[in-house]
Amino acid sequence: MSILKLENVSKKYSKKIALKNINLSLDENCIVGLVGPNGAGKTTLFRLIMNLIEPTTGKIKLWNQNNSTNIVGNNISYCSDGDNLYEDLTVGENLEFIVKAYGISNGDKKIEELSTLLDMDQELNTQVKNLSKGMRKKVALIRTLINETAMIIMDEPMSWLDVDSQKRLTMLLKSKSKNSLIIISSHNMSQVEKICDKVILLNQEIKYFGNIGDIDYGNIIKLKIDYAKESYNPQLKKELIAIKGVLDVYSEEETLYIEYNNSIGDIENQIISCVLQRYKLNVKKINHIEKSLEDLYFEKVR
Repeated sequence: MSILKLENVSKKYSKKIALKNINLSLDENCIVGLVGPNGAGKTTLFRLIMNLIEPTTGKIKLWNQNNSTNIVGNNISYCSDGDNLYEDLTVGENLEFIVKAYGISNGDKKIEELSTLLDMDQELNTQVKNLSKGMRKKVALIRTLINETAMIIMDEPMSWLDVDSQKRLTMLLKSKSKNSLIIISSHNMSQVEKICDKVILLNQEIKYFGNIGDIDYGNIIKLKIDYAKESYNPQLKKELIAIKGVLDVYSEEETLYIEYNNSIGDIENQIISCVLQRYKLNVKKINHIEKSLEDLYFEKVR
């Protein structure tokens, strides 16, 4: 059964195109990362899914039904990048308000469980205005997760959280994803790789969509060479970039980075020969760098 389906969805504000021809189908409970530069249309996509705005063209379906306020209200929880809490109420009062507003059963028990999981159980009687930004974010996350909806949308859920809290939230989201489709936006590629099952690279259009574990980085290899500064000849960079198949060469302090297409013959031997034999660079260490989601992002989006 399709949970979320977008068919040729576009959104235009006046003369500005925010999203163009979005086709997307999510058919299982999992965690999906939404990644893109500022202005890529991530917030617009969230608003469209939650029926806060209508598409200029195209159709959006939730659970095989046409999108509507009623479907969204009963099935989707949203956590924005801001916390939007009631400042003069305590943490507990903010959470109890949500429990009563949505008629959540076993609300007190869920508040206790989630507060303990995110290490906020000792702050339930603290007024929100007296909390740090990280603690406020945790309250906003608990408020979102306490209503166990079939879809959860989260904008930068890890922002302001310390390392321990990020780990706790990661474990919580993985547990929740067994029963809910979770879509999160983030600028942190390494976090997306750790947390998410699928990733969408967005820049007005979908540039890539697939399983994190199935990403094919192809034959592009990156070589990292640490060297002694006094042995470096600036001409080396020009010689390397002239080798057929070398895509990029750049240096940072006493480290040289070389990106190349490994499908071209003995290209790595040519590179090493140029570095060691022709220019006699005093090399301390040579490493291959594994490609990451960030590399795919720059290839597809930027």
